[in-house]
Amino acid sequence: MRKIKIQPPDSLAWQRWDKKCQKATQKNWAKVNRGEQPEFDGNLYKKYKDFFMDAAFHGKCGYCECPVKDFQHGDVEHFRPKAQVTKEKDEPIDHPGYHWLAYDWQNLLISCQKCNQISQRGKQKIGKGCRFPVLGIHAQTPETIAQEKPLLINPTSDLPEDLPSKHLAINADGTLQGLTDRGKTCIQVFGLNIREQLVSQRKIAYRESLLLQAALKSNSPEERDRAIQEIIAIKKGKEPYSIAQIEAVRALKALSKS
Repeated sequence: MRKIKIQPPDSLAWQRWDKKCQKATQKNWAKVNRGEQPEFDGNLYKKYKDFFMDAAFHGKCGYCECPVKDFQHGDVEHFRPKAQVTKEKDEPIDHPGYHWLAYDWQNLLISCQKCNQISQRGKQKIGKGCRFPVLGIHAQTPETIAQEKPLLINPTSDLPEDLPSKHLAINADGTLQGLTDRGKTCIQVFGLNIREQLVSQRKIAYRESLLLQAALKSNSPEERDRAIQEIIAIKKGKEPYSIAQIEAVRALKALSKS
C-alpha cells in the first residue's frame, strides 16, 4: 500500500457525475429522515473507475497493489461501508452504515476482489467486506467523522496521519511489517502477508529493482537512460507492488553513499 494522489478531472463528464452523486446523497438523506432505508445505485458509484482506474490507480488495487485492470473486473470499494458495519472479525455492530458517503469520491477507491470481499484463508477471514474497525466508537453522523479513529488506512487520504509509509514497511523477502496498530490491522484484514502470491511478487519486484544498480553504472547511455526512466516510473507508483520497488530504490541510494 502506498499513497495515491487523487485529482478530480476538470471535465463536463466529471461535473455531471458529481451532480448526480450529490442528488443521490440528498435523496438518501430524505429517505433516512422519513425513517426509510437508503438505497444505492451501484451503476452510479462504479463510474468512479472511469475517472481514476488509469489516472490515479494505474490499474492496481489501492490496498495490495496487485494489477486488476487486465486480470479482473476490479471493485469500487467504500472505505467507510455504505450500508452496514462489522467489527474486525466480521461481527455486526449497531451501525446503519455511512450512507451519506456512498457517492463521495473521497470515500471510494479501486480494489481487487481479495481485498474487498470476505473470504476464508485457513482459520483467518481476509478481505474488507463491511469491516471497519476503529479505535473507540464509530461516527454516526457527518459531524462526528472528524473525531473517528479508523484502524484501517485509506491510501487516497490527504491527511498526514493516513500516509501508508508511517504505518507499513516492507522487508526484502516481500513481507510487510506493521509499524503501528493501523499497519498491523491492514496486514491482518487484507491478508497481506498470508496471500502467498502477493508476498512472492513483492519479493520479485524488490529484487528486480535492485538490478537497476548495474544499469545505472552501465557504459551504455541507453541503458542508463532506461534505468532512470524506470526509477521515475517507480517513484510515481505506476508499476504493481511499487512499495517494494521504492524500498529497493532506497537501498540503492544507501549503497551508493556507502
